[in-house]
Amino acid sequence: MTVRFTEEEYAALKGKCEIAGMKMEPFVRALVEGCRIKPAPPNSYNKLRQQLAAIGNNLNQLTHIANATGRVSASQLDRAQSLLEDMWRCVRDSL
Repeated sequence: MTVRFTEEEYAALKGKCEIAGMKMEPFVRALVEGCRIKPAPPNSYNKLRQQLAAIGNNLNQLTHIANATGRVSASQLDRAQSLLEDMWRCVRDSL
């Protein structure tokens, strides 16, 4: 199938594809299928996900220690609070 666009239509389509982070063919197919197309996340999104995963991993380790020993030390609580503050900072900085 061939579809013809004016220069303006083609430029608009190309711009929307770039915003969505998609190539034209999958973009048009998604539209035909009635999918709602969202803008691609910013480049910092993957870095934020990695940072949050690392922080979550550290919190899980602290929780495991607390469950295994039945106690939580003040330093462990301080570390957990620090990790949560880091997490919120990452989220705020990404907005």
